[in-house]
Amino acid sequence: MERRTHDDRIPAWAWVLLGWLGGRTIVAWLPDQEVLAAVRPPAGCTLEAEEPGPPGPTPRELRGVPDVGETRALALARAFWERGGVEFELTEIPGIGPVSSARIRAWLATRGAEPRE
Repeated sequence: MERRTHDDRIPAWAWVLLGWLGGRTIVAWLPDQEVLAAVRPPAGCTLEAEEPGPPGPTPRELRGVPDVGETRALALARAFWERGGVEFELTEIPGIGPVSSARIRAWLATRGAEPRE
């Protein structure tokens, strides 16, 4: 078996040149700024979020509620997100019973948001 010497390797300058040429090719394929400025969103389409942030408490905030660990906090945050706010039954979430639901409701009431009974 023949051993390769270090002379058989591609020199570093060739890799740099290859990267530069590849980058220039990709940049050449991108659309011009004038083309991008001419493109307008359809009527009635807004590009900005109407409500910044999640619609309810974050998992980190929910970890402060008594008897709410990481798993329940994530499940609660996901429920708030999927339902668009706090209009849902807390007992629908696995692992939350009437006692936990009452504690969470009390905590949410201090924040000014309370799910329906």
